[in-house]
Amino acid sequence: MRPEHIRDAIAVIMSDDAAYPAHVRTNFDPPSLLYVRGELRPADGSDVAIVGARRATEHGRAVAEHLARDLATCGITVVSGMARGIDAAAPQGALPARGRTIAVLGCGPDAV
Repeated sequence: MRPEHIRDAIAVIMSDDAAYPAHVRTNFDPPSLLYVRGELRPADGSDVAIVGARRATEHGRAVAEHLARDLATCGITVVSGMARGIDAAAPQGALPARGRTIAVLGCGPDAV
């Protein structure tokens, strides 16, 4: 049992839960559950994913960071895969612009 007051707790949201993001539910093959650490907000429905090569060029990382900064400035949530390269550049651009970022992992929270 996980105490609710722990800020870094991981919640599980099933696909039939009202908290499951509507725009994810409409994907071709949506996941049956999401592990969430932090908070999903209705405004996160206005999001753009920035993902790419792990061995990205310096130019590619700079473009991803610049794009993420511009999107965040416009109130768009930046989504990335939390990997090296382009995925790492996205939040590095969004966060200094006081933007929101979401990392989507292709595995459970216990796998690297």
